[in-house]
Order: sequence, then structure tokens, then C-alpha cells
Amino acid sequence: MSITVIRMKNHYEVGELTATLIADAIRSKPNLVLGLPTGQTPVPVYYQLRRLYAERLLDCSNVTTFNLDEYFRRGKGDPDSYYTFMHEQLFDHIPFKASYLPNAKPENSEIIPTSQLIPILENECSKYDMKIDEEGGIDIQLVGLGSNGHIGFNEPSPEEISDGTCIVTLAGQTISDNANKFYHGDESKVPKKAISMGMGKIMQAKSIILIANGESKAKAIYDSLRGPITPMVPASLLRLHPDVTFIIDEAAAKLLD
Repeated sequence: MSITVIRMKNHYEVGELTATLIADAIRSKPNLVLGLPTGQTPVPVYYQLRRLYAERLLDCSNVTTFNLDEYFRRGKGDPDSYYTFMHEQLFDHIPFKASYLPNAKPENSEIIPTSQLIPILENECSKYDMKIDEEGGIDIQLVGLGSNGHIGFNEPSPEEISDGTCIVTLAGQTISDNANKFYHGDESKVPKKAISMGMGKIMQAKSIILIANGESKAKAIYDSLRGPITPMVPASLLRLHPDVTFIIDEAAAKLLD
């Protein structure tokens, strides 16, 4: 096991360093398979990648990307979907070889009862994992960190973690956090379910970079690095991976001292 913890001054520096590491990896392996997250934390990373591409310092034309998650029944055409977020932040600016997100909105899903939609989405989850395997697995998986220690939408649980991509129910803390960040505090607008790459699949990546910033992530960082390794803190499981880098700002690192 090898965990590197890098402390930066603020979230801008976290984004700049992370983008530099990713860009260097792409230059070393032009056909890199890259795992990507959504949320506010990676926005500075995506800004820096766009800058590098605009300055002709980065070529992603042979890079394939896979996103961690997508909201239940959301996808292309939904303004608050992760599909839209990723296109606004990255895919509409940088041409990749291919970019994939979990298919959480199959054709006619808006009129299919949930009980009938679940097995359809479970099949989509299996196909997503198969597609990752067909690409040779993920070389670098970038992840953020929830305030409750979740990664992707792998929520704290006393039970064993999910191996593959699966349908998940969002924890109350995650719903509250997302409501405050994206819906002006209105929890009724936050989807209660999502499709997420499982921790088992995330742990299969050859290298993992976790980024976090802000005092609201300080306890989750402490629990992930100093607490017990437990599915109640999904990010703590990263300590079992052979190549993990935590890139965090001073506020997120405050409890480590």
C-alpha cells in the first residue's frame, strides 16, 4: 500500500496540481483511461485541463473517460444531470476519444414504473462495468469526497461495499449537501437515487487521486486517513489500494494536525 498526502493552500492550487498530474499521465500514455467525478470540487481541475488544452499543451484525442455516477432517471437533456454538468465543464471544450456516464435514463424511462425500471437499470450497470473492462480498466480514477466520507455515491454502510456499478439510495447528509450546493437548499428537488460505480470497481483502478477542500471535509479526511478502515467511511477503504494520492487544501487538512 502507498498513500501520498499532498497539502495545498487552497482549492485553486488543488485543481492546478491535480490537472498537472493528469496531463503528465496523458502525455506518458496518450490512450489513458480516466475516471472522472462531478460536484464542485473537481471544477478547478476541469478549468485547468481546459486551459492546458486551449494553450495546446494537452491532447486528449485518444483518452477515454468514465464517470463515477449519474442521478436516477437523469441524463442527456436534463439541465441538472451529471451528463449536462460534464459537457459544460469538460466535454464540450476538449475532444476525447470517448466519454461514458452510467445510463440512468434508458429510452422511455420517464413512463416506465420504477419497479420495472430497476431491472433495466441493473442491466445497464452490468454493461457499464463490462465496457470499463473492455477498455482495459481505469488507469487513473479521480474522486471527490462527501462530507460523510462517501465516494461517488457509495454511502456509509455497516454492510459490505458494492463491487460493481449499481443503483444506490442517497444518504440524508448527501441529499442535504447537494440541496445546499445546487438547489438553494430545497431537498425535494434532489433525486433520492442514483447509479454509482461501486467501491470494488473504483478500487480496481491502477491509480486513484482523491481531492478535497474546505473545512466541511476536514472530519471526513481525518476519518479516511486516521480512523478505522470501514465501509461506514467508504473513503477509508482507499488505504487498502496500492497507489493512492490525497490532494487536499489547508482547511480540509486542519484536523490532521
